[in-house]
Amino acid sequence: MTQNPWLSGCYELLEHGIEHFLNDTEFDRRLAMISIDNALELAVKTYISRNLRVLNIKRKDYNNIKRDFSKLLSFILRVVPNKVSEQELSSIEHNHELRNNLYHEGIGISVNKEIVKSYTEEAISLISKLYEVDLSNLVNKVGIFNFIKKFNILEKGWQRIKSSMLIFILDGLLSSGLTIEERISQLASKGIISNVQNENLIEIFNFIQMINSKSDKITFQELDKIDELIRKLREIDVIFKFIVEEFEITRKQRD
Repeated sequence: MTQNPWLSGCYELLEHGIEHFLNDTEFDRRLAMISIDNALELAVKTYISRNLRVLNIKRKDYNNIKRDFSKLLSFILRVVPNKVSEQELSSIEHNHELRNNLYHEGIGISVNKEIVKSYTEEAISLISKLYEVDLSNLVNKVGIFNFIKKFNILEKGWQRIKSSMLIFILDGLLSSGLTIEERISQLASKGIISNVQNENLIEIFNFIQMINSKSDKITFQELDKIDELIRKLREIDVIFKFIVEEFEITRKQRD
């Protein structure tokens, strides 16, 4: 996204942090907070150390403060006040302290999703202004990458469901020559799955069909929906696995 070589390490940390944020578990939110903070601290240190002459800063003065993030932020406010406000830096400093607590006492500490989201936006905003680069579509880029990984999980789960349906046909539980929707409906009519699970399977099937036929961009609504569909599919997958296992036991007893 950016050609600035100074930002390569920082950019990787941002991507890593945002990917964890999008996974949205307690564990991932903690890792996201730590990674985003590391990206921001690296960006600030690199900006100052690479611009000592331009900013009229002595190397020894920088060396005295480079291990103190609070002093680094104050330094940024003093030398480039047009790029950041005191309120923004106060919020960043607060989130940095939270990150330190997560890093040193992370087990058992939870962090609110909105806090991680806010810190991510603050980090991207400050880095963009310091380096005069456009990182506005970073979240969307990583979100699409994350969506593709999750969509692959959904498709693999769906293939297992379809394979189970073929076994059901061979064992006479389902009629042959039916469409996917008709097979699902027949499972519901026989009480194998509930009406809700019937609707969920149809929803999953339609979603996969729609994504595979899309020619335009993935929307944020579709990004949000993928986790819900994976959860629904896994619940039904458990039922199907149980039925298949029962068939295999019965088949062995017959043989």
